[in-house]
Formats: sequence, structure tokens, C-alpha cells
Amino acid sequence: QRTWAKRLLQDESLAIVAPTGVGKTTLLSVYALYRASLGALVYYLLPTENLAMQVENKLRSLAGKGGVDARIVAYYSSLSKRRREESLSLIESGNYDILV
Repeated sequence: QRTWAKRLLQDESLAIVAPTGVGKTTLLSVYALYRASLGALVYYLLPTENLAMQVENKLRSLAGKGGVDARIVAYYSSLSKRRREESLSLIESGNYDILV
């Protein structure tokens, strides 16, 4: 994680390949919140809906614990109709810092 973090903070391009459970998602979630706190728009793309839900929850949890005021919007197919419409409205208006 230290090596990955150093490369992220130096704006180096990298691919993180490691076994399950070593902290890839947590590291990238913390980095996403960090970048959002600096004013960057963050697009967090994930290969599965289940992982997108987990990342959304992790981002909200980390933001709350760290006192980060990031506007996090998630969109995936199993959202309720009401939440899907809310997410699309926020996306269209650009009212987010991190889009999952």
C-alpha cells in the first residue's frame, strides 16, 4: 500500500494487481476522497454492481469518519426508481465530487 500510495501522490500511472483483501479498495477510496477534497472530480468505475455498492458505502463511511464533506453520487441498476432518478438528476447537474 505504501508503494501504491507514493505512486498515486506522484501522479504516476499504475495498475494495482494484488490478491483479495490486501486493501486496494480502501486505498483507492481514501485517495478518491483526498482528490475530491482538493476540488477534483472523481469517477470511480467498478466491474460489478456489488463492488459499486460496497465502494459507495465505504466512501460514505470514510468521509464521515474523516470529516470530509464530499458529495458522493452512485448509480447502478438495482437502485430504487426514486434513487435512480435522484442520482441521474445530480449527475446531469454536475452536483457531485465523486461519482461511483
